[in-house]
Amino acid sequence: MSNLSTKPSFTPTNIRKADAHARRVTLNLAQHSQACPEHVCEIVSRLERSKWDWKSLPKNDLEQIYASLDAETTTEILGEWNVDSRSIRDWGHPYDKNGMMYSWWRDIGKGERETDCKLCGHKHNRFEFLATNSENGSEMWMGSTCITKYQFTVDGEAVAESALDLLRAQMNKSKRKQTAAEWKEAHPTADLQIAELTFAMRQARRQPRWGTRPDGKSYWAWNEVRKDFLKPARAITKYYDKHGYLTPQRTSSFMDGGAVMRQARYIVSVWKGIDDARNALSLPVTSKPAPAPAKANDVATFWKAFLEEYGDKMTRYETKIVTRKIKWGDSWDDLRDWERKILEAVKGVEPVVVAETTSETSYGGSDQSFIERRRNRKAAGTTVAKTEIVSDDDLPWNQ
Repeated sequence: MSNLSTKPSFTPTNIRKADAHARRVTLNLAQHSQACPEHVCEIVSRLERSKWDWKSLPKNDLEQIYASLDAETTTEILGEWNVDSRSIRDWGHPYDKNGMMYSWWRDIGKGERETDCKLCGHKHNRFEFLATNSENGSEMWMGSTCITKYQFTVDGEAVAESALDLLRAQMNKSKRKQTAAEWKEAHPTADLQIAELTFAMRQARRQPRWGTRPDGKSYWAWNEVRKDFLKPARAITKYYDKHGYLTPQRTSSFMDGGAVMRQARYIVSVWKGIDDARNALSLPVTSKPAPAPAKANDVATFWKAFLEEYGDKMTRYETKIVTRKIKWGDSWDDLRDWERKILEAVKGVEPVVVAETTSETSYGGSDQSFIERRRNRKAAGTTVAKTEIVSDDDLPWNQ
């Protein structure tokens, strides 16, 4: 009963003139309601046992039904019922979001992928909802068409259009869940590739240092490559996070061999080459992989003790070096030559002279005296002007 309509074909005021379908719905609902007279419930019970054969009822019983179920009574009966849209049962896909089969389907499904409406008897329904009587606690499972056709209250909403929207939302949600399960079954490596795409997006957001030409491209040309990749990549990850699957068009561009994944792997390979080259020269890089948890804890403990002991006489830049080591999980042995010289000076240890391979790793001259001046000023309580505080890119080994 997926053909929903907001225009009712039956109202409680015309039961005598209603068709057999509307009569069955009204009487079936009445016999489980508090407002229905007891003698009418007995008549309806006999009618139900005869499989709703109206010809089996004596004329006197029919007249009693017509006389008892007037407009006021049927309106009161309908008002006792409320449908919970969240109670939806999807017989076409009886699985939860984790792929586990619902217990109700194991108990009563018995392999069936469709069900009958318990209110009107319509067969081959995929969806059904639970209606509860607020007066006596009776429950009844029914199809969506009966709910909207006879204007049941849904989640407290008595307006037909609002009730229809609530039912459609739940049915569409269930259909999307089925689509996601089938899509993941067809693409078992999707989560790994989404993680690969997310990492590539982080790499694409990195800004190259001044003078660096990624893959020989200028800053502006590389920026166009980044933008052309990030826009569809963001759309793919956002849609996947929300729905758990991808549309056919996004799937073709995302999975192995797709244009977006080719761009992702290209950007990752370019930055890997840049980082490998800088590591070979012992130059600082802009990102490092996360350390193992055990090592990270030991390293953090070491550097926090270092800050407690020497923090009072350390400059802002020296503190930044230590906090970066905590973040990256670098121990004292992982320090680069220029970092070790700075921190050894903090400890008061005479730095070991190391042969320099390039001018970028040089530490000394005016910048060494600059850092010494800052440390002396801090020890003397002199305020350092903001114009003298430099960033990573202003120091000579990052030029």
